[in-house]
Amino acid sequence: MELNGAEIRNFFEIVIGEKSVDSKSRNIVSIPHYQRPYRWTTDLVANLIQDWAQADSDYFAGSIVTVVRDDSKIFELIDGQQRLTTIYLANFIRFLLYRVMVRECCVQRRLIRSHDDILQKLIETQSYFLRENDSLQRYLEKTKQTETEIKDEDFEKYYRESAFLPIDCWENDQSYLEKHSQQLKKYLEKSTLLLSYHRSFFNQVLLEVLSSACIKISDRQKPELSFMELEPSVFQGGGKTYIEAIQTLFDNFCKIVEEESAVADGYNYARVLTEKISDFLQQIQICVIETNNPDDAYTLFETLNERSLALDNLDLIKNQFFKCFVETNKNLSESEKDKSIEELDNFWNDEIFKGAGTQEKGLITFLAVAYITGNTKITPKQTDKSIRSALKKYLSEYSESNPYTINSAKTDFNVFNACRIILDNAGVKYKSIHDTAYEAFYDSGTTLKKCMHFLRGAGQDTVLAGLIAAVLNYIRIKEKASNFEGSKVQALSSNYLDGSLPKELQTIAFDLWKISMKSKSYNKVLDHSWELLNKNKLCSNSFQSHYLSAAIDNVLDNEFKDWLQKWSYGGKNYKIRILFARCFQLTEEDGKLKKASHSTSPLDKQDVDHMEPVKIDMNHPKSYFEHVDRSSIINQLGNMMILPSSDNKKKSNSPMQNVFTAFASTNLSSHFIVEKTKELLDANHTPGNDGIKVPNEAFFTERKKFLIDTFMKAVEIPFE
Repeated sequence: MELNGAEIRNFFEIVIGEKSVDSKSRNIVSIPHYQRPYRWTTDLVANLIQDWAQADSDYFAGSIVTVVRDDSKIFELIDGQQRLTTIYLANFIRFLLYRVMVRECCVQRRLIRSHDDILQKLIETQSYFLRENDSLQRYLEKTKQTETEIKDEDFEKYYRESAFLPIDCWENDQSYLEKHSQQLKKYLEKSTLLLSYHRSFFNQVLLEVLSSACIKISDRQKPELSFMELEPSVFQGGGKTYIEAIQTLFDNFCKIVEEESAVADGYNYARVLTEKISDFLQQIQICVIETNNPDDAYTLFETLNERSLALDNLDLIKNQFFKCFVETNKNLSESEKDKSIEELDNFWNDEIFKGAGTQEKGLITFLAVAYITGNTKITPKQTDKSIRSALKKYLSEYSESNPYTINSAKTDFNVFNACRIILDNAGVKYKSIHDTAYEAFYDSGTTLKKCMHFLRGAGQDTVLAGLIAAVLNYIRIKEKASNFEGSKVQALSSNYLDGSLPKELQTIAFDLWKISMKSKSYNKVLDHSWELLNKNKLCSNSFQSHYLSAAIDNVLDNEFKDWLQKWSYGGKNYKIRILFARCFQLTEEDGKLKKASHSTSPLDKQDVDHMEPVKIDMNHPKSYFEHVDRSSIINQLGNMMILPSSDNKKKSNSPMQNVFTAFASTNLSSHFIVEKTKELLDANHTPGNDGIKVPNEAFFTERKKFLIDTFMKAVEIPFE
């Protein structure tokens, strides 16, 4: 990494570009296309001022990363723009104050001796705010050259003209704010702001906000800050954040003044206020890290933000796309780049991720990046850096000779949007995922929908990457939707999830569900998923299936049977619950299972539980199964069933036979599993109190065999 060095500087030294009190040079701080707009909240702004005020001396406010071009008075601010913009706005407030203070010196004869000093401070403040506007300097030179005394009214009028203050109205006039805004905008447009964005819309927003700001002072009132109403597009496009920041800065500096001193008139209040802001700009210390290499700067930018959490992962990922687009399309004009990035930025924020929660954002991002890059090393639970590393490798294939075009960027962004659409259409949730998966097996949705929910409930989001990649590639290749246009993805995915799923996708989804259900190891289903991803990533030329082989399926059957044999009730009941749900959608004829002609409804708020209770009623001990290994036997599969929670509570620790009374109130009372359980109890019991049939050991053994056989058959029955 090639660094020019790191140096602690205050605001003035940052703008100058070196530690020099005499330098007349000024740098334009340029913010690249891929940077987000100004977003600091009022709390962050207030905290900066309050932390500085509580410091004993200089206050260290963090670091910024810049790219300095050779012999250029422009440096690109790669990291730290939020902090530096806030400090820049503080200097702008100082500019507004000095601007009206000079006018007061012209109006109030008692202040005339302060005129030249305040004017010099105004000119100096302006030099750290903008450049290429010498109207105030010309005014200063003219006043010095005039040997004869200028009349007061001419003196004031000439200053107002030079400072672009309203001439034909006063501060208490209703039209003053509007005219002040118009004049200030003209003044700023004649200049170059020392804070500049590559994206012209952000520059326009900043210009409109600065032009709208007005500070009024008089002999009888303390300074007041107000703003001209902005156009809705400007206000909502970032103007609101700037205005709130300026107001917060002003209010907090005023609070400091009022806490430390009692100032009677408006002019002296403004004087003390400017002194406080000047102290702030002088004492705020920032570590400036300089490099001539944009890639090195961006690496630092990512590292610093990752550690400080200043940006969330989505901002960093979006910046990677923007950075690649800008750097590989140098033949495009700035306005063309700006327009394209603005369009992509709005799509990213206002459509793809609008209203998405943290987990949803993470899953969308993982699935999209997996398909775009084909990277099989990333997982949803890995650090954000691994996701960005995969993208960095993918984007490194582009260059000036092979540019990352706007169409390529739109396609990639559309992939993110397609993942959001598919997840939304599937009804994917981020809470109660086990319940959602269980309900999906009673839903009329397709194999794809059931598989997605099952994998989510099993904690296998990583496996979703291969499944979603296959779906996306089918849409791209088979449906000829190469750019993943939103409305087409919406229509196709709705049909795939709740209508008619193409046979190839049906088999792929069903294989994944079977492997995940049968396998003891997560690795087998993950390997199958990665094979799907390898064959169906974005750069692939064709859609390819990857089916479960008979040999592997036989291995899985043995694993599945062994797992069911050894399964015991505890924290991992999810698969057993799903297996019961699957079986309740089937009927039995001549020892064979097939889909039921009428779908049943899910049992309300139910879970896998014991038929023979764990605890017994000691007043009737003969009504319960007795065995030296009772605890082990009743926690095995042979004693499991699912019941509505309300009926389960009623049953509580009552004898096992009462489970059939509970089922009598459901539409499953005649289901073959329930009927078989009754049959096994009739054949394998001992008499208890009041004619109760108490299960014996043979009952649990035989029912376990029956359920294992039933479950193994059930996983082979297609959903469609």
